[in-house]
Amino acid sequence: VNRAGHSELEPAVYLVAGASSELACACISAPMELIRGRLQLQNSKDFFLPYKYKSPLDAFRTILRVEGVRGLYATLRGALALDCTYSALQFCMYEHSKKFLLWAKQYPWQVDQKGGCSFVSSFIWERAALPSPVSIDDERQKRDVKLSTPECLFAGAFAGGFASALTNPLDVIVCGLATQGTQNPYKGFFDASARIYKQYGVGGFARGIASRVC
Repeated sequence: VNRAGHSELEPAVYLVAGASSELACACISAPMELIRGRLQLQNSKDFFLPYKYKSPLDAFRTILRVEGVRGLYATLRGALALDCTYSALQFCMYEHSKKFLLWAKQYPWQVDQKGGCSFVSSFIWERAALPSPVSIDDERQKRDVKLSTPECLFAGAFAGGFASALTNPLDVIVCGLATQGTQNPYKGFFDASARIYKQYGVGGFARGIASRVC
């Protein structure tokens, strides 16, 4: 515990908790996401599978019969990288966003008197347990406050958007693996990464970022 009373392992705990929550889920969600992606794109001219699925159950049976269990989990490595990273970042940012909003409500005079930049600076200094340029020791000015539902929703939306933007490259790779079909398929996660970069450049990993964040 540092001088400000905060656990030094706090960010790491949030990251590990968020990532761990996805480990068990990915084993179930990876085949479901693969089936969903193929059903959405099977009528596209860029979808190269020689057969059409009639339903999710038919897709499951067909993939299992034609491609085997490995086909159902073709995106597992990418899904683990994507979902664990996303959940870790989202959970960590959500908790710290709530603490930031609570801090703003407990010490509103720092924003009013010193301005937003000084307020953010004070928050960072306080979290780092360093002497803050703005005194926060006056207990008489503290208020016992709680976040409202809209404020919690804002924190969640901000955290989700932040995590979505940072993990968009992984999402592009996973979607490519899930919907590649049988014509010149990717050999794996890293092969997909290299070929997407070769075909589209760095900008290829930002495709769909607006839709993902929103």
